[in-house]
Amino acid sequence: MLEYIIGSGIACIVLSKVTVGVVQSRMDSLGYVSVSEVKEKKKKTAKDYVLGFLSNFIPVINNLAGLVLIGVSGYMVFASDENVSSLFDKVPSIKKASEAKDIYDRRRKSNNFDAMEDAMKLDGADSSTINKEMSIAKSSCGIPDDKAMKKISAMSDAELWLLDIEMNVGLTDEEKKALYKDYVKDFSKAKSNGAVIEKTLKMTSKINR
Repeated sequence: MLEYIIGSGIACIVLSKVTVGVVQSRMDSLGYVSVSEVKEKKKKTAKDYVLGFLSNFIPVINNLAGLVLIGVSGYMVFASDENVSSLFDKVPSIKKASEAKDIYDRRRKSNNFDAMEDAMKLDGADSSTINKEMSIAKSSCGIPDDKAMKKISAMSDAELWLLDIEMNVGLTDEEKKALYKDYVKDFSKAKSNGAVIEKTLKMTSKINR
């Protein structure tokens, strides 16, 4: 019995991590972002982490959870892009990257973080303190860290860029999907090497012949 409890608990933990990774991968490939909520995050205690971990080892419950996780992972892997996109569109916290970027930009403007940072500098706060306080302030307003925002911006730019191209030339769904991934990578760099532009030109030149 003990072996069963331990085994099923570990399996549940592994399935949770796999499912999160699969869902995130599908969101990235289709240009979706999970938008953070605006609320004060309750700091988790050691007790919360322990209880959360132990809940994976409750017999029957972890089996049911495992079946749900397998179902979700399977759907994310095998369902068509159209069906998965339709599902994401029904989840209020999941938005296309361009929409998510607009939401975060509005939150930045409404909270005036520049004035907040300037005030801390005038008070003589050091850079470490300023960075820490700004990070806390942005997080409480539902704004991701700089690394996450850079990724969202790249996804948004790629989405809008391809939309502009699509209005002028025709591309297949597979071509748009392949180009999207390349443009996200390209826009994430400090400087483009032009490779994805050349790839786009080759695709569009074939279409226009």
